[in-house]
Order: sequence, then structure tokens, then C-alpha cells
Amino acid sequence: MLKHGKLCVTLMATKIRLLIIFVFVVFAWALALASAPKAELTPLTAKELNSKIKNSGAKITIVNLWATWCEPCKEEMPELVNLRERLASKGVELVLVSADTGADLKKAASFLEQSGVRFQTYRLAQAPDKFMKEFETHWPAVLPTTMVFDIQRQRIGYWTSRVPIKELEARVEKGLARLASGGKIGSDQKDSRKNKRESISK
Repeated sequence: MLKHGKLCVTLMATKIRLLIIFVFVVFAWALALASAPKAELTPLTAKELNSKIKNSGAKITIVNLWATWCEPCKEEMPELVNLRERLASKGVELVLVSADTGADLKKAASFLEQSGVRFQTYRLAQAPDKFMKEFETHWPAVLPTTMVFDIQRQRIGYWTSRVPIKELEARVEKGLARLASGGKIGSDQKDSRKNKRESISK
């Protein structure tokens, strides 16, 4: 009986320790979620973006202009976020710029949160045409629009409509390789695919 009683006490003590550990892990997980940086939509002008590209320290900057009412934008977002996670250690930065306005800005913040975005994001601080004129004279007012820049702000990639993620990654990797070797990066190639597009004049 004495041995049986000691065994019960030992088992109870073990259960209590496991329960304490479990509660601690759950608490730490909840605390980490609560303290994780939230996706915030900070106003951004073309001039400020140019400055950010030059001064952020990133070797390659991917800029994605998107909106919540643009289905291709939402479809490609997980791929862009995943690409950023894989290439961030190589000096690649992703700048998300929302074209949403008014009440849609709350939808945009919620969508980014659900998409796992835990880094600073932006919204247009000027008209889309004025913003894009700094980067593309004949922009067709189409979302999504994705651009890739090197550290000198030279554009090395440009796509309208949903970006082919493998093509984007190949362009980024090529840009990184050229920068590492000190060579010049070739001019960008416009995506001429005839995918379904979302007009920003919606």
C-alpha cells in the first residue's frame, strides 16, 4: 500500500508539472501573438518609395501595388509573402502598397493580417496615376502591378496582372547574382501575357 501511495503521489506530481508546462507554453504563444507587429497601412508617395528603395539597405526591392477588390491581387499575395520569407536573408524586401481607400482600408488591414503579413505595409498617399508615373509612363492602370528594383533604384522587373511567381523569383535571383558580381543588370521585360486584369478605375 505504501509503495502504491508513493506511485500515485509521483504520478500526480508529474501531471501537475506537465500541466504547468502546458499552461506556460500556451501563455507564451498567446503573448507572442499579441506582441507580434501588426500590418499597418502607412501613406506612401512615389518620392518616399524612391527614397526607401535607395536607403533601406535592401539589395532588391519588390514593390506590389494591390487592392482588396482585385481578385488576382489577393490570389497572389500568399506567394509574394512566401517569397519574401524565403529571400529576406539574401537582402530582398517586399513593399506592399494598397490602392484601397476609405472603408476598404480596414478590409485591407484585415486581409493582410489573415495573409500572415507581419511587416510594415503601405497605402497610396496620392492618385494611382501620379504615383505610377514616377516609375512607368505608360502604366495601363491595372492591378496588380509588380515592380522589382535594385539598390540603385534601377528597375529590373515589371509586370501587370498576376505576376508569375517563378519568373519573379528568377528575376530577383538574377539581380542578386549580378549585384554580387558587380555586373550591370539588364533592363526589365514587360509581361505581355493576356491574363484577366483588374482595372484600377473600378
